[in-house]
Amino acid sequence: MSSLPNTRGAVARNRFPILFVVGVCLALVLEPAWRRVQDTRVYRDWTYQTPFRDVEILHFSATALEIRVKGTMRKVRPCTTVGAPIVNIVSDGMIRYAEFRSLEEQHTPQSRAAGVEPQPFGPWVIRSPIAWPERARMYRTHNCAGRIQTNLVFDIPWPRGIAASDAQAETEQ
Repeated sequence: MSSLPNTRGAVARNRFPILFVVGVCLALVLEPAWRRVQDTRVYRDWTYQTPFRDVEILHFSATALEIRVKGTMRKVRPCTTVGAPIVNIVSDGMIRYAEFRSLEEQHTPQSRAAGVEPQPFGPWVIRSPIAWPERARMYRTHNCAGRIQTNLVFDIPWPRGIAASDAQAETEQ
């Protein structure tokens, strides 16, 4: 028999503080990355935190300074909207604010009711400060049980010279 004391138990006991410190450091390093993941639209859609989803543009028409869109969306959470829609256009890599107007015939409440069925929206009009921008984007901010979040509603190309009837035929194909 060996005259050396049993050191296996002592080594295992001495590893615990090191493993604990490594675990805490790893958690502190990964925590900001996890928060960024939680703030992504994909994560919020996947975990049903986003107020709306399945946005479909069914009809649009464009002129040099104005685009009109109609479509449907599903409101999946009973969140309330905060403020007006945020609308911008993209041209030559620059983002500029644009004007938004709703031409909905039926009065739509500030916050739509949550439900399973798609709800129609529009026509919504985006007026650009410059002629023929490349893209139009719309965002909405919601208060979801105390958590304020801003989500992209749509990001669509600004079609050059497409009349309403051409755009409708193009999107229906």
